[in-house]
Amino acid sequence: MSSVDGTEHVVRAFNAVGASAPVRLGRPEKELVIEVVDRWAADIGPEQLPAGVWDLRSALVDDLAAEAQ
Repeated sequence: MSSVDGTEHVVRAFNAVGASAPVRLGRPEKELVIEVVDRWAADIGPEQLPAGVWDLRSALVDDLAAEAQ
């Protein structure tokens, strides 16, 4: 998969909390994660994504839609 600018910040946010707490992302970071998952799914097929990745993407899409209302 090709590199996406800005992912270092998002990776640090996930690493900072580990599995012990929710990751707090702003709108730009949510959009970036969605873009990365979309590219990943396009490269390998959505059915090949690890369990939960598409659900994460869908939750972020829902969050952004709720913020827009």
